[in-house]
Formats: sequence, C-alpha cells, structure tokens
Amino acid sequence: MSELSDFRLPGFLREVVRSLVPVTCPRELVSEDIKDTVTDDAERFVRTLPTPFRLGLAAGLTAYDVLAAAVPAHRGKRASKLPEDQARAYYEFWAKGPLGLQRLFAYGVKGVIAGAFYEQESVRQAIGYTPDDWTQKVTRKRLNVYRDDIARHEASLFEPDPLPLRNGTLAPSPVRHKEAS
Repeated sequence: MSELSDFRLPGFLREVVRSLVPVTCPRELVSEDIKDTVTDDAERFVRTLPTPFRLGLAAGLTAYDVLAAAVPAHRGKRASKLPEDQARAYYEFWAKGPLGLQRLFAYGVKGVIAGAFYEQESVRQAIGYTPDDWTQKVTRKRLNVYRDDIARHEASLFEPDPLPLRNGTLAPSPVRHKEAS
C-alpha cells in the first residue's frame, strides 16, 4: 500500500493556482471561499501524483507566473497579480499558444483545477448536478431487475464446496492424461 507524499505547493505557487480558478472556471460560480477551497483540493490531488509530475507542474506554474512579467502590457506583473481580464487573456495565450508543451500545461492545470472546482457542493448545487440522487435511483432499479440473480449468487456462497477434499487435498482431476512414451 502506498501513502500520499508529504507535498505542499509553496506559497507563491498556491497563489498562482488560486489566481487561475476564476480564469479557468465559470466566473459566475467563483467566490473568494471557492478559490481557497479549490486551491486546497487541487493541492491534495497533486499530492497523489508521482514526483516527476509534481515537479513538472511546479516548474510549469513557475514559468507561467514569471513569464507573464515579460509581456509589455502586464507592466512587469506576474500572472498571479494580473487583473482578471488580463489573466484570462494570458491564460488563453498559453492554451492556444504556438508551443505544444505550453498548451499541454494549460490544459493539464485546467484539468486539475476544474476537477477540484466541480467537486464543491455549492458548485454542484448551482449547476444542478446531483449524482447521489441518480446513484440511488439506478441502484433501486438494478436491485429490482437483478434481484433473482443476486439471490442465486448469495445462496451459492453458502452451498457446499463443489470440489470436495479427499484426505485434506483436492480430489484429482477426472481428466486422464496420456502417459508420455
């Protein structure tokens, strides 16, 4: 059994992830509380990744943040400090940029953030996503449809073993093998 690594995003990278929440998720569902919770959940997900992936993500977040300062319109500001409209345009530049690695990073980090975002109860309620209701409905239906099969299987668990033991060992196979000549 493996354990989660003792990995935490450094403070400045947490700020980059937090700044990406309103950029990569629907604006009308983003609040200050959601930003913090999504950042925490995204960090927990990153803890499950192998070390090379965590290091790659940290390097990508650092590059994304620092390289924003080189864009003249940003006036030396890092991506995590940009106003939302500029941050959104900068992210879109990365998502549709000329470099494949740049695009992969943008979509990968969006996936991590979106996964954490759509797990929030308030977001689920706002979009009408109720998987628990669906699961209960389907469970009842399947229990009704497969009731007889389930009962047969449960009964088979308590039936005598179909391979009887002889003197503490399994009975020999009834198939006879030819002797090698």
